[in-house]
Amino acid sequence: MIIVEVQHTRHVMIRLGMRVLVLSTIDLFGSHLVTCLGESGYDVHLICDDQWSPTRWSRHCKFFTCWDRMILMQGDPRFTDELNAYCSRHDIDMVIPADMRTTRALVHARDTIHEAQVCALPDSTTLDRLHNKWTFYQFLRQHDLPTPETFRVKDAHDLEKLVIDFPVLAKPVEGENGEGIWRADTHADLVSGYAQIQRKRPGPYLIQRYLAGRDIDISLLADHGKIVAWSIQQKDDDSPGTLHFLDNEEVLEVAGRIVEACGYHGVAHMYMRYDEQGRVYAIEFNPRFWGSLIWSYWAGVNFPDLLIRVTRGGNASASRSQPRRVHAPISVCLHDALSRRCYEGDLSQRSCRHPVSKPGGPTILIQCLIYAGALDGFSTFRRSAARNGFYPSLPGYLLRKSVCGYEVSRFSRHLFQGGTVQQALA
Repeated sequence: MIIVEVQHTRHVMIRLGMRVLVLSTIDLFGSHLVTCLGESGYDVHLICDDQWSPTRWSRHCKFFTCWDRMILMQGDPRFTDELNAYCSRHDIDMVIPADMRTTRALVHARDTIHEAQVCALPDSTTLDRLHNKWTFYQFLRQHDLPTPETFRVKDAHDLEKLVIDFPVLAKPVEGENGEGIWRADTHADLVSGYAQIQRKRPGPYLIQRYLAGRDIDISLLADHGKIVAWSIQQKDDDSPGTLHFLDNEEVLEVAGRIVEACGYHGVAHMYMRYDEQGRVYAIEFNPRFWGSLIWSYWAGVNFPDLLIRVTRGGNASASRSQPRRVHAPISVCLHDALSRRCYEGDLSQRSCRHPVSKPGGPTILIQCLIYAGALDGFSTFRRSAARNGFYPSLPGYLLRKSVCGYEVSRFSRHLFQGGTVQQALA
C-alpha cells in the first residue's frame, strides 16, 4: 500500500531527461544511488520503505514515495501491479534496485513489468548462488579460484566437531552491511559467540579461516560475463572516510574469472583480501550496489549511469577509476559550515578526519541544520563547491540508524508536518 507521495519543488533542480525510478529498503544505498543519477542529469524518483527517509529531502530526488517493506521485498503480483501503475502514472523509463531485497524482487518480477525497462540484472539462479556465502564458496572451489577455507555449521553439535585453525570469522550464510559477523580467536570464543548470536539470529553460520593481511575491494559492471567498468579500492586506516583507488591486475584478473564463469550481468561489489605473502583471495560477492558507491563516483566512475547505458545497448568503454585518494567532501562541508567559513580550494583533494562524524558529537544538530538551510554561509559554501566542479552530498554513514537515523527521521517528520526548525530540534 502506498503511504505517501511527495513531489519536491524547493530542493530539486528539475531536469528534462530520462526518468529513473530507484527502489530501496536501505537508505545508505538509496541515497548514494539517487545522488549519482541526479548528478548525471536524470529525473530521479525514489520508492523506499521509510516515510521519514532523509533522502526525501535530497535536491536530486524529484519525487518521493513510501511503500510497505513487504511489498518492496516480495516481487509478487501485488508488487508488479503497484510498480506498473506507478511507472505508467509517472512515465518512468527505467527501474533500478538499490539493495539486495529490491534486487531480488525485481529479478523475480521483471518478466511481468511492462510499463518501464528494468536495468541489467543477473538471472535468479546466479543471483542466489553469488549472494549466498556458502554456495559462492562452493562456486569458487569448483572453479579453482583462491578463497580461504570455510565450513558451514547448522548447530552447536557441528561447531563442537569443527577442526580449523584460529582465528576465524563467523558469518551468516546471507546478510548485508556486515551484520552478524564477528571474529573468534579461540574455540571457546567461537562457542560462546555462536550461542549468543543464535538467540538473536538463528540459522546456519559459516566459519571462515581469518587471513592476516589487508582488505581490497573491487566494484564492477559486467555485460554478460565481461567486466566493462570497475574501480579497485582500499580503506585508509588513518583517515576515516578516505578510500585509495588503485590499479591491481591480480584483483581484476580474479574478478574477471568469476564474472566470466557465471556469465554475470549487472553491477556488483566483491570483497577480497591480501594475505601476508601478497596473495589475493576472494571473500564475498554482492550482486547489487554497495555502500561506497558515491566514492566510486568521486573517483570518476559513475556506475548507475554506466548501468543505464549498458541496459539500453550502449558501451561503457572499459571505464575505470584512476589511482587517487578520495576524501568524503561532506566532512569539509560540515566543518566549514560550522565555522562560517568558505573554502575555495580543490574540495576533492582536501584531507579531513571527520571531526563531527562521531556518535555523540554534534553530527545530528549540524545535519539537521544543513537540511533546513539554517547554517549561515552554507549556501555560500555550496556555490564555492559548484565553482570548483564539486557537489557535496550527504554520506551514507551519517544516515545509519546507529548514529543518527532516528533523530533525522524525527526532524524530517517535524518539518513535513509544518513545524519550525526550533521545534524539530527541541
